[in-house]
Amino acid sequence: MMIRIRKLQETEVAKAARLIKTTLLKTNAQYYPKKVIKNLITDYSAKNLKNKMKTRTFFVATKTNQIVGVIALTSDGWIGAMFVHPQYQEQGIGSKLVKKVISTAKLQGLDVIRSNISLNSVGFYKKLGFKLIKNCCVA
Repeated sequence: MMIRIRKLQETEVAKAARLIKTTLLKTNAQYYPKKVIKNLITDYSAKNLKNKMKTRTFFVATKTNQIVGVIALTSDGWIGAMFVHPQYQEQGIGSKLVKKVISTAKLQGLDVIRSNISLNSVGFYKKLGFKLIKNCCVA
């Protein structure tokens, strides 16, 4: 499977928002109350995602021009979001996205990367070398 990691284009915001909504409903919903999932879906709507692009760098993983993953990096070194479509999870896409964010952050002179992680991603981040510090992973 050929996966390409690149910056999210403004014209793709609606597609990215749909991927995030699908991931929240199919993967994260089993770990969080419905209200939390609903709030996250609103927070990552196409409109809000477009606004977030002003302060975060978003990257997408694509397979044959289809967006299968999304990740964001804030200017101060936080992973602001990371979602992989349920159909493409457990295939190394999330790892590629995180590695892209880490390399980008290092190019920007950031020494520490942090993420407020979801309950279901603790093991994933630990495998990538992050350390759990009161529900915040640091690389």
